[in-house]
Amino acid sequence: MFRPPSGPRAEVVEEQGLKATIPEIAPIADAGSLSVQAMYETNPYPRWTHLARRPPAAGRRA
Repeated sequence: MFRPPSGPRAEVVEEQGLKATIPEIAPIADAGSLSVQAMYETNPYPRWTHLARRPPAAGRRA
């Protein structure tokens, strides 16, 4: 059975710490930008935990 982790991953904790050190250029106020900001803060980018290993493809020989 799947059990979610008991706490945030180390990478997420590190990112939150780094986020606090990045200066804000201008406040975000409009609804569209706030929506996009929320989306990216929830899912910033794909978190690769492993690379899929495929068997080498058989090439054609001339």
